[in-house]
Amino acid sequence: MPLIASLVLLLASAPALAQDDDDFLDDLFEGEEDDDIPDERERTEDEDDFFGDEEEEEDESGYFLDEEEENEEAIRAGQDNASTYRAFQKKIQDYQPEEQLAAWEEYLLEYPFSVFQDQIETEMDEIAKDIYSERITGPGGGGGDAMRQELELAVPLLLESIDPRSKLRVGFEWGFPAYLNLLVDGEYQIMRELSAHAGIRRRYTGWNPEVGVKYSPIKSTRTGTVVSGLLDVHMNTNPLFPAVRPQLGVGQIFKLGGGLHVQAQGGVDLEFWADPGMQIRYIGGANIFYQAAENVGVFAETSTNMKAPGGTDINTFRFNIVTFGLRFVPNDSKSQVGISANVPYSTNYWSYHYGAVQADLNYFL
Repeated sequence: MPLIASLVLLLASAPALAQDDDDFLDDLFEGEEDDDIPDERERTEDEDDFFGDEEEEEDESGYFLDEEEENEEAIRAGQDNASTYRAFQKKIQDYQPEEQLAAWEEYLLEYPFSVFQDQIETEMDEIAKDIYSERITGPGGGGGDAMRQELELAVPLLLESIDPRSKLRVGFEWGFPAYLNLLVDGEYQIMRELSAHAGIRRRYTGWNPEVGVKYSPIKSTRTGTVVSGLLDVHMNTNPLFPAVRPQLGVGQIFKLGGGLHVQAQGGVDLEFWADPGMQIRYIGGANIFYQAAENVGVFAETSTNMKAPGGTDINTFRFNIVTFGLRFVPNDSKSQVGISANVPYSTNYWSYHYGAVQADLNYFL
């Protein structure tokens, strides 16, 4: 019996001893298995996060791209970016409406997948509406006026203005010893490149009522260039004879400082006398103007008036003068006031005065 009882006790205690051994081993190697063998699930998520960031910066070829290279890739693919779009907007802001419309069309051809296509098409629609409104209403009416970018070419004092603009002009020239020239003239801009005018003034031959037209086949705010043809018809009152005065004028604005304006013109004055018949005067000159400050500019001008008497043994009749002056632009910018003095520098047979002072007022409509 004692032997049987001992065997029973030994069998009953075996599971407990096994459990104790397991607990002992667990305590001995606690945490080592987790440190040596990372959890498979956690390792996979970490690796995905690491490699996922890299894949977002790769292009289709597997190369990594920075932001500048991504922009270049987009542009090469026909898609612009914000800096390209804004730079182009600034470049064409002073263009005429027709030039702006053509420029945007070229832009969309270069960037057919522009991210600003909706804005560009809306702007093009507005420009087209303004152009159409301007052609229907003419100067002074409709929404076209806001888009009418003028050259603002300087107005000469003794020479003719070659830029078609709607304006009223009054002025005088007072010369020593007894010369007085008054002028009143109104000009109307039929369209941007065409104008007509009528007025009265005293020229060297006497008082003249006159009318005329002015057309500029080239008038570009982008290049600052104007080329104009002028045709005036006038009637001299004492002595009485009609005359026709065709001229060609060229002007250029250079972006130098406040603005440098250079222009020249020349032509003939065909006088139809009863006796001795048609006489030809050669007229013209040049003007250079510099915008020295916001409201004042300085200019120098020369004007030519010559006539050949018809014989080779007699010198040409001439009265050529040089002018220096200032032109003021008040803050409203609709009017300009010019003052100057002139002296003859080359005369022969003609001597209308020995020097003069001048002033004029131009009010733009």
